Amino acid sequence: MPKRTIKQAKVYRTAALEILKKAGARLDETENSMYLLDTDLGLLRLTVWNSSMMCRFEDVPRAKAHFGDYPNARLNPFSGKWNWMGGMKHEGDMIDLEDFGHALGRILPESRTPNPTLPLVPYAG
Repeated sequence: MPKRTIKQAKVYRTAALEILKKAGARLDETENSMYLLDTDLGLLRLTVWNSSMMCRFEDVPRAKAHFGDYPNARLNPFSGKWNWMGGMKHEGDMIDLEDFGHALGRILPESRTPNPTLPLVPYAG
């Protein structure tokens, strides 16, 4: 995967952390870079990278029952991983992050739906 510029990574991380904040995620006190989020499917562990959102459900059978068969829902039915990676360019990362925000909103109580509004204009930096 091509490297992102420092500016692109900052744009991605800022938008990702805003989604997590709106959703009610909290920093994991035992893992400095990991966030925890209570969802309708149980605890979701999240880590924000420079161009991807790495997630894992603690209750794998419950998540599998909700999302259905792999690979349609991005869920690994064995590990509970639910990762979001945009692809080859920053623009794809941002579109994928917006999709993540909407998917996350479907597994949260209505009062915590993140409703992402992200800078989806192609980044010129």
